Amino acid sequence: MIRGVRKLVVAVLACALGLGSASALAREPRELVEDLRHGDDFRLRTSAALSLGKSGSHDARAALERALADDSHPMVRTAAAAALGALGDAAALPALERAASGDAVASVKGAAAKAAQQLKKKRARPAAAKVLLKLGKMENKSGVRGDALARVLSGATRERANTLPGVEVIGDDSDVKAVARARKLPVLVVDGLVKSVAQSSGASGVVMSAKVEFVLKKESALRASMTGSAQALGDGDPSDARRLENLQEAAIAGAVESALKSPDALVLAAK
Repeated sequence: MIRGVRKLVVAVLACALGLGSASALAREPRELVEDLRHGDDFRLRTSAALSLGKSGSHDARAALERALADDSHPMVRTAAAAALGALGDAAALPALERAASGDAVASVKGAAAKAAQQLKKKRARPAAAKVLLKLGKMENKSGVRGDALARVLSGATRERANTLPGVEVIGDDSDVKAVARARKLPVLVVDGLVKSVAQSSGASGVVMSAKVEFVLKKESALRASMTGSAQALGDGDPSDARRLENLQEAAIAGAVESALKSPDALVLAAK
């Protein structure tokens, strides 16, 4: 059981994942693309597809479209469809519509149709952004797993920010001043830090705690800071390394959600 943390994988896929998709978030997008294209185990490819959907990578759509069209395993194709919906790039609509009408497996067709509907709704919504957000430097000072948890922080921050009304996340390589001028909207740069990750034992099993901190800057000037914390609880073998990694990453995702509770603070900081 996890408190204060959204489920990080699509429910229909969860039972098939021998490899946790939360762990895959710690990998670089190019590595995930390789896993998706060349992984021998369908569970590895499924996990890579789900993680690419959360990555925000420019390379993710093409790789997911290939998997949706060509992968031999229906679970991977289902994951690729769901990931394209999560990625949110409307350019994937033709590939999703082809799968929704042409795939031989009902679960793939259903996932593709649902993802296509998500993208159509997103495309139909009027632009309502009030502030643009660019992810800056993401660091891990917890002493646990080094750069891997910094990448987890980056992915969780992007995913959370994309759910906040009035907030639009721009590309990592965007020119902040140029985007601000073109869109006539303020741009905030957010730097993030994993402050601590700690494991303890509770009545229900392992307790993983995480604390994160964000600093918001506008034109290099400090505008605000935010902190968040969360716990992830899990039963089972406390020596299972993969399970512990999943709990660490779930706790970080919950801490990010705790810190970025509302878009109001971001809009206020941007003024």
